[in-house]
Amino acid sequence: METPTLRRLAGLSALILFSSIAGCSEVPGKKAPGAGGSCTADPAWISNPSLPLEVPQGKSASDCNIHQYAWAGFIAAVAPRVPGGQPSFEGWMPYYGVFRADGAPPESWGRMPPVPAGSCQDPSLLERTGGRMVHAINKPFTDLTQQAGSVHPLLDQNGKTVYYEMRVNKTLYDFYDSCQMYRAGCVAEGVRPADLYFPNQAVEIKTSWKQLTPTEQASGRFLTIEAVIQEDPKTRHCRIATLGMVGFHFTAATTSHPEMVWASFEQVDNNPLCGDRNKESPPNGKDWSFYDKEECGDDCRVNTYQPGVPAQVCLEYAGGGGSAENVQSVKDLNASVHGLLPKDSIWRNYELIGSIYTKGGEVPPFQFLQSGSLKLSNTTMETYTQTGVVPGVEDNVSCFSCHYFKSNESPIDMSHLVLDHVAPDSGGCPDGKLPRACLNTYYRK
Repeated sequence: METPTLRRLAGLSALILFSSIAGCSEVPGKKAPGAGGSCTADPAWISNPSLPLEVPQGKSASDCNIHQYAWAGFIAAVAPRVPGGQPSFEGWMPYYGVFRADGAPPESWGRMPPVPAGSCQDPSLLERTGGRMVHAINKPFTDLTQQAGSVHPLLDQNGKTVYYEMRVNKTLYDFYDSCQMYRAGCVAEGVRPADLYFPNQAVEIKTSWKQLTPTEQASGRFLTIEAVIQEDPKTRHCRIATLGMVGFHFTAATTSHPEMVWASFEQVDNNPLCGDRNKESPPNGKDWSFYDKEECGDDCRVNTYQPGVPAQVCLEYAGGGGSAENVQSVKDLNASVHGLLPKDSIWRNYELIGSIYTKGGEVPPFQFLQSGSLKLSNTTMETYTQTGVVPGVEDNVSCFSCHYFKSNESPIDMSHLVLDHVAPDSGGCPDGKLPRACLNTYYRK
């Protein structure tokens, strides 16, 4: 999905680093040299980035192995397909190109879908085609500002709203297309069998973006895009904005881990650790994006939503929580990856917060099976629920508190894309069952 009008305002020299995209391979289980401790990176992730075929050690993977898989997958997702080009994930399909209001088949792979009808009313951004208003500029669109769980927006220290995007890679796109998951009838219980699994290397991402100031644009510390954002859902006023990536959820299925590996990355200038929030200095030497030490002090309410007011945000759990060994593995691996990157690489400004999975790849992901970063949250996507307070959700301590499925349901319910975005009136499934091609390819007997 080539989008030539997307503009890279910083970090082109770093992107050229990832100019070689090769075939998929398994992440080596051996330790590789680099700045860090016992959990280290493989230089091949950077010199020859590709989405791993499998988690190293498969069902016997350690916490470190899972984090290694996550970092390798992240690097593959942000690597450009051509030197100096856009990151690969920007060519993946936005969710609104798969799940359409009228139940139509997904937008063709390789094309940016038009903005959903009725989302923008600005004539300068739209043109009339075939009797309807469509997006006239080949840029991504987002109107997503409410966080999952809390259903509140996040404002940065400049008082600007954070926006969110969701995309799927070609493997997951093909699954949704083949199984016609864009039709409500194909998603219905009784039609979708319990043994329907996501294919190996199916990846779903969710990203968070702050509106950059001119100084931030020039800093070279953010992956930067131009996108159309809906500023007012009531008037449907939209505008083109320069956005900088501040968060990245990476969720991937493998044969040995059908529960999916759930990992999260953040930009390093976002905020400090809560326990050290007034001692820790921002890596950029200036200001945190989502925390103001002078404003907050020692007694202010952190990670709390107040309408129209920038939140004072900090990270509750280093390494996403879990065992001391897990937290150290995240820290060591981040140092190892950063040590392998050139000093001017934009990706030294991003770090893994943590990853969570189940031991042995068991499903459903019952709490006693979970391992890794057991209290994983992204401060830009789960700002207000880091301590586990989500109305109506029991045992809320991790991604799996909301992303789960019952024993008689399909593992594809781990993702909320289908259940949240398929249109209710999008039609039935042919003959009341999934297409044969879908069952032949994705049904595990």
